[in-house]
Amino acid sequence: MRRDSRVFPPQNNYFFPTSSLKVEEAKDIHTSLRKAAGLMKFVQDSMIPQLVEKTRDGSDLDIRILSAYLNQVRDLA
Repeated sequence: MRRDSRVFPPQNNYFFPTSSLKVEEAKDIHTSLRKAAGLMKFVQDSMIPQLVEKTRDGSDLDIRILSAYLNQVRDLA
């Protein structure tokens, strides 16, 4: 099956070119992503249920959106 380059861009890592990324920087990025995932999990489990008002659909506090953010950060870490 051939990939259409208009739909699927080439598999390049635009954010962190491997030639210029040092091991210490990679460790810092990994640590930061893990901390961010922990904070998002805390908000999802502890803070969202305590809200008085229902969150709007599609907002950053929508449980589906927050879950998507959490999954994305975990995948990157």
